[in-house]
Amino acid sequence: MDENIVKICLLNKEFSVKSQESKEHVLTVANLVNDYLNKIQRNKPFGNKLNLALLAALNISSEYVKIKEEYENFEREVMHRVGRLVDQIDEYLKRYPCGVCD
Repeated sequence: MDENIVKICLLNKEFSVKSQESKEHVLTVANLVNDYLNKIQRNKPFGNKLNLALLAALNISSEYVKIKEEYENFEREVMHRVGRLVDQIDEYLKRYPCGVCD
C-alpha cells in the first residue's frame, strides 16, 4: 500500500504525517484530536502543551477502551445467539433428516 504524506495542524503547530491511510482518514483523526484538545483547553486552560496533549491522549484512550469493550460484549452476544440458532437448526435436522415436516 502506498504511503501518503499529509500536513496537519495540532496545537497551532504543523506536522507532516506519513501514513498508509487515506488523506481523508488522517485529516479526520487530526480533527478528532483537535476537538479533544480544544474541549480540554476551554474547560481548563493549560499553559503546558505537553500536559494538554497527555490529557487528550488519556481521554481518547479511555473512549477507545469503552468502545472496544462494548464491541467485545456485542460480539459475544452475537456469537451466543448464532450458537443457539445453530443448535436449533441441528435439532430440527435430527427430527426431519430430509428437511421437510410431515
